[in-house]
Amino acid sequence: MFNGMRKDRLDRIISESIRRVINEGQSDGNPIEKWCYWCTNYHPDFIERAWADNPNMADHLEGKFSMYLNRYGSEGAMPIFYLNLDGENRRILENYVLNNY
Repeated sequence: MFNGMRKDRLDRIISESIRRVINEGQSDGNPIEKWCYWCTNYHPDFIERAWADNPNMADHLEGKFSMYLNRYGSEGAMPIFYLNLDGENRRILENYVLNNY
């Protein structure tokens, strides 16, 4: 617990805040703009959420993302991560972002 606040409530607050930032200034729902905002404001456990039905893949991808984050920093990690996913996993991430933000 964080100051009496349950973790799921804190996660919900974080997700809602990210959603607000991503949707800020988006009147036409442009998916490219949404993607760009999301790439700079993603939820810390986005991999666990996007690949919730495949925990082994989520563990594998979390290791890769962590490596990219250490190597390329916060600005470079997401593009490198996305570009190194295979087609199926790119679609999983794209659908996760478009359906949740």
